[in-house]
Amino acid sequence: MLGLRHYWYPVLQSRRLGKRPKAVTLLGEKIVLIRDRGTAYALSDRCPHRGVPLSLGRREFPGTLTCALHGWTYDLASGGLVAALTDGPDSPVCAMDGVRVRTYPVDERAGLIWIYVGDEPRPPGEDDIP
Repeated sequence: MLGLRHYWYPVLQSRRLGKRPKAVTLLGEKIVLIRDRGTAYALSDRCPHRGVPLSLGRREFPGTLTCALHGWTYDLASGGLVAALTDGPDSPVCAMDGVRVRTYPVDERAGLIWIYVGDEPRPPGEDDIP
C-alpha cells in the first residue's frame, strides 16, 4: 500500500531544494530534505528529544540542522547530535552516545532528488535510477 522498500524514489525537483528544510513523506516515513554546500541530505523528520519535526528547524551552522524547539543540532551526514544550543557549549547532552536521527541515502540525477528507503546497505544509484 505504501510502496516497496529497498528502492530509490524520486521525491523532489533538485531546483526546489535550498537552504530551508523541506518535509516529504515517503513509504509512510516523514523525511526532511535540506541542501548544504551544494549537497542534498535526507534525515528523519523528527527530533528524538521531543518529537518536533526537524523540517521546522533551520541551518544554524554549515553541515548541521537545528531543531526549532530546544536547539538540538544534528550533523547532516551522520545524523549524530553535535550540539544542544540552549544548554551552551559544555552541554552533557552532547556526550550522550547514540543520540541521532536516521539518515537516508540521497542521489541527484536527471534534475530530481532521489531517496533510498530500506534497511539494506546503500545500493549504487546506477542500479535503480535512470
